[in-house]
Order: sequence, then structure tokens, then C-alpha cells
Amino acid sequence: ARIAGYLDEICSHMITNNHSIPQLVLLSIIKKLFSNDIVTYNNKKIISPYEIDVYLEKYKIGFEYDGKLWHNDNKIDLIKDKLCKHKNITLIRLKENNRKYEIDIKSQLIENLFIINNVCNKNFNKRDIENIPSDYINNFLGIQFIPKVKILTFLSRVADIL
Repeated sequence: ARIAGYLDEICSHMITNNHSIPQLVLLSIIKKLFSNDIVTYNNKKIISPYEIDVYLEKYKIGFEYDGKLWHNDNKIDLIKDKLCKHKNITLIRLKENNRKYEIDIKSQLIENLFIINNVCNKNFNKRDIENIPSDYINNFLGIQFIPKVKILTFLSRVADIL
């Protein structure tokens, strides 16, 4: 699609918001786990002027996805860490290890289950995270990025070209 120029067209004309895909994968998983709680995304009110990628105010816990491109020796990360510590916010950082975001994020959340359960007074287990369906995550991403009508319009134009 990229070689044929279709992917560029999707990116430039169809994506409705400028979001990080791995952050949204993380958000979708946290929303599924904490389905009865308020989960905010890119919240700039907590440690202003900085944001927390995914935050649950009820538990004072935040999640940051540190992609390789933006978080390589980033001084802002240190500032965020200090601000969170000062406000008694537990901040869990997930590091980009590869581009298989769902698998990578789920495994790092599993590694942090003790902290998550302790801070939030929950009893999540490995299976609770592993069993979040890929379809749920993909549907969540689709809603965030491209409205269905724009996808259908694009696909009809591609069919005409082919």
C-alpha cells in the first residue's frame, strides 16, 4: 500500500487525530481492565504542563509508553517522574522493545501486575491481560483513527483504480 501510494493517502487525508498507536493500544488495554473506572488519555491537568499517557485518578496511577524515537535520553521523562513522585502518583513506564505493540505492551503490563494490583487494590492475573482480544484493541484503534465512512470512500476509490 505504501509503495502504491495508498498508505500516504490514508495518512494525509483520513486520519482524524494525531495519536500514538502504541499509546492507544495501552489505553485500550487499561480501559478494558478498568472498565468501571474513569481512564484519561494524554491528561495534561495532573502534572501540567506535561501529560500522562494513560491515567486513573481514582488510584493515582499513570502509564507512560516510551517509544524509542521520543524517549531516548529524554530529560522530560525525568521531570515527569519527579512531578509524579511529588504528587504521590505511581507511574509505570513501558518501553518500546519492538513494533508488535499489543504483545509488547501486554507482556510489560504482566511484568508490572504486582505494582498495579497493589496500588489499585485489584487481583488481575496474567490471563486477564492475555485474554483481552486483539479484535477489541483493533476496533478501539479504528474508532480513534479513521471514521468508517472515510474508509469506505477510500476503498471504493482504490477499487476504481484497480
